[in-house]
Amino acid sequence: AYIASPSSGHRPTEHFTDEWDSNPLLHERVCCHVVIRLIDVDPVEGTFKARVKCHWAFRMKNSQDNSEVLFRGVPGIRIPAVITTVEESRIWKDVTAKPDERKSNHNTVYWKGTSTFILEGYKMFHMENFPFDRHIINLENIDFVWRPEKESADYYKSMKVVVLTTDLVTVLPEWDTCGAYVKPIKPADTKEYAQTFNWQLRIERREWFYIRQVFWLTFLLTIVSSTPLAIPNTEAHMGSRLYVYISGLLTLIAFKFSLASHLPCVPYATSADDYLNLQILAISLAAMETVISYSNYEGDSYKRDKWDHSENVTFILILVFWTSYLIFVVLIKTYWKHPWDFVFSRDYLEKFFELNDPFDYFDMVDARNRLKEAQIQKERFHWFPSSFIYALGGPARHPASIGRQFTRATTNLQGLQTLREKLELKKRM
Repeated sequence: AYIASPSSGHRPTEHFTDEWDSNPLLHERVCCHVVIRLIDVDPVEGTFKARVKCHWAFRMKNSQDNSEVLFRGVPGIRIPAVITTVEESRIWKDVTAKPDERKSNHNTVYWKGTSTFILEGYKMFHMENFPFDRHIINLENIDFVWRPEKESADYYKSMKVVVLTTDLVTVLPEWDTCGAYVKPIKPADTKEYAQTFNWQLRIERREWFYIRQVFWLTFLLTIVSSTPLAIPNTEAHMGSRLYVYISGLLTLIAFKFSLASHLPCVPYATSADDYLNLQILAISLAAMETVISYSNYEGDSYKRDKWDHSENVTFILILVFWTSYLIFVVLIKTYWKHPWDFVFSRDYLEKFFELNDPFDYFDMVDARNRLKEAQIQKERFHWFPSSFIYALGGPARHPASIGRQFTRATTNLQGLQTLREKLELKKRM
């Protein structure tokens, strides 16, 4: 985001202009390009890890002092919501040898720098739409500061950032990045620069591994395990039919438990859980049908032939149903993912490490906004269509989740109001 630019229309990234040399107000304005590389995302443990590299560029008045860097310090970022480890942070003067490429002169000095950080944080991952899930990693407020040393916990001056660009990449084959939202938080006394930013990283899972290894294989397994419906239900075939059913059932259960190792212990079913549970139910019903039909029509050949014809039709219907379900997963679910607005609205009502201040009794705007958002979502919720969309893995909340969200927001606001009354804080809102 471009926070400010010189009045002549030149962007601050242009290194050598008369305005940057002559206007002292443009000195110490910093341009920063950030590359965020995700190196670990673990929904089971609720953790993430990223490697961040910042490229700095700014101009300063030329004081003709070789030790100037000692008075300025090194650039850094302060992110209270995550664990930050500084690997490197340094700046240097640009002393290009060729005259036509020099960016420093007798008025100003062009500075460049680089900083490398390791960020480790925690997040609650919503897995309802697994493996077609999307997530927002909210790094919350990020302060750009000058530090005496790279590992110093204190800073003595905030940085005046006028240009901030961000690239989000990943080295994880299971995840894909969809860019980052960067929101500048400008000081109240100026609109020319920002010192604090809010970063929200958008990621989504690459689902084709699970489509090939889970959905496709279990589809074949379910169809093969249903083939005994096409075998006559006689005493000679009874044992073979039950053996196929039980083998398919146990294999599906093993698939389900192997898939559970990729998921956190959540109190709801994911899209993959619904798929596998329905397959297990279908084979279980087919096995029970085999026993019931054999016990009821053992001596009646006419009824047994009619029942055998019904089983053949049922097998065809099962084949059509699961083929349609697989086509729905491959062609629709892969493109009909939760929109980012829905993902943002779901994460907005969560409490954050830094943005939520439990001792901010004077300002109840945040609590009121959360209650208003919860009430809007509750009013817009329609039980039947929303439950149907939720069952298909679409962008809809579970009814119980909507109720808990509204109750939590109401309780939070009432608790703050009661506490204000006890402390006799009667400030107008």
